[in-house]
Amino acid sequence: MALQIAVPLWVLLAKTGSVTSLFAALRESTGELGYSLVVALAAVFLTILPALAAASCLVGRDGGNKLWWPILLFPLAIPAPLTGVGLIVLFNQTALGQTSLMPVLASTVRFLPLAALVLAGFLASINPLHLEAGKIFAVSQSHYFFNIFFPLAGGAIVCAGALVFTLSLGELGATLLVAPAGKGTLTMKIYNYLHYGATEAVGGLCLTMLLLVLATLVVGLAWWPRGGGSFLRGWGCWKSKK
Repeated sequence: MALQIAVPLWVLLAKTGSVTSLFAALRESTGELGYSLVVALAAVFLTILPALAAASCLVGRDGGNKLWWPILLFPLAIPAPLTGVGLIVLFNQTALGQTSLMPVLASTVRFLPLAALVLAGFLASINPLHLEAGKIFAVSQSHYFFNIFFPLAGGAIVCAGALVFTLSLGELGATLLVAPAGKGTLTMKIYNYLHYGATEAVGGLCLTMLLLVLATLVVGLAWWPRGGGSFLRGWGCWKSKK
């Protein structure tokens, strides 16, 4: 894992050339960077609740319904460009067809199964008796979700969201087809720059993407239910001693 972080950082720093080149590339790509962040965050918010529902179906009572597994995993077998074509066929004649929601839908369709698998793995580790007891003694559904379920599964939800955010930042195959005219993500700009041999600009933008991914990784590790939880508790104890 350390090599997977260190080697790309070293290569991209060498390709970028200098800090001046990095900031120059960022100045020319602020619109694409902002659009990428908005699309990735929107994909997270659009994905989490359906992913929770799918995860509950996978690990429901008696191990869940096995038919849900091929249904959920089927989108992972579809190539990204084919996903984009499918979204165009479905929505091109509607009001959504030329809006910024299309790239969000592309990321949601592609990465919702992965978020559901992360959440299913965590839900399978929770004692179902705890959840059933919570449902019995909770005043309402909202009380159960915010006071019982979310404290238990909040870390897994954050980790699933971090995974969707990271993958959405780098999504190209479907986004390239469905992005509205005049709008482009950072990966689309990198893709276009590669055709013109703009090595320093490509290095700077790829380095920016890598730093965003590493920041998201830190968030996911900090909130991870086991290791991340102990990290947060240790941080809190250290702060209290200070």
